[in-house]
Amino acid sequence: MKKNKYKVINKVYKEAHLWKRIVAYIIDVLIYAPVAFIFLLFSKLYAIEQNPPKAIFMIICLLMVSVILFSYTPKKLGGQTLGKKVMGIKIQPVGERDEISYWTYFLREYVAKVSVGFLVIPMTIMYLIYLSVGNRKFTKTFMLDQLFSVKVIDIR
Repeated sequence: MKKNKYKVINKVYKEAHLWKRIVAYIIDVLIYAPVAFIFLLFSKLYAIEQNPPKAIFMIICLLMVSVILFSYTPKKLGGQTLGKKVMGIKIQPVGERDEISYWTYFLREYVAKVSVGFLVIPMTIMYLIYLSVGNRKFTKTFMLDQLFSVKVIDIR
């Protein structure tokens, strides 16, 4: 099977393997889930204690942690979340864009993957089944990547 290659600053990189992307996603979720659980737990406890300002503060803190982990961190690490950094993969813009905005990182990494990830994963599986049943060529470009005009490449 032919690998797709992408040229980045005079270097050629291969597209990241699916298993690396899945492991990176799991690492990101394992980092985020305990933090989110703690903030949501304290928010519920403060709501039970009839202390709405502290409950709202916990939700705001959770949103700030989300922005830092899924928007600021990938922008500062050159297209890598912490999971992608561990797995040696990164997000690369496709087309004429030089870099990806904070907003795109947040939408792709948090909103699409973490918040509605439970919908994205089954949709991706259905997409792969559609390609295999229809004897269509698998382009290895997922719907989420096409939506945000990015590729996930292996930098090792």
